[in-house]
Amino acid sequence: MQRSNVVPALGMQLEEYASGDFKEPWFSLAFKNADELTREDKAEIIARAFQVNNERLMSRWPRFVELFEWSRPAGGAQALVSFTPRDWRDLQLLSQLAWMEESWFEKDDVVSRLATKGKDYTEKTNPLCGRSSSNFWAWCSPFIVRRRRAARSRSAPLRSITPSFP
Repeated sequence: MQRSNVVPALGMQLEEYASGDFKEPWFSLAFKNADELTREDKAEIIARAFQVNNERLMSRWPRFVELFEWSRPAGGAQALVSFTPRDWRDLQLLSQLAWMEESWFEKDDVVSRLATKGKDYTEKTNPLCGRSSSNFWAWCSPFIVRRRRAARSRSAPLRSITPSFP
């Protein structure tokens, strides 16, 4: 049996995601047109895009590993001036794919195509992944939100649900 712990702050965040009316700065930045990225945007992308497990998540895409290696000199400063729009697009999208549940690579045709492609994304394909990520939240969040709202309406204590792994 799998359990999840939904603290009030997370519950509120899930409700925002489920409504489709959420403002997530990193999410917006990850899908911003690469040609419109400012130096500050690029610095934020470099700081956040590689916050994944290198061995299990990043290594699925050789291009992601390549961008990581290229960005390492000078703490990412080199990438700020040497990455091309193509590099930024690939980094933006791969950093989002890395966080997606693997079942989406099989269930969703768009996500599957993007994950299989692995590089050379265009502005036309980048927003599609963003839409798929939104679909994931729209699918996942309502279940948790319904349970949370039902518990609140009964004045029942919120259950602590924790993932357990075999």
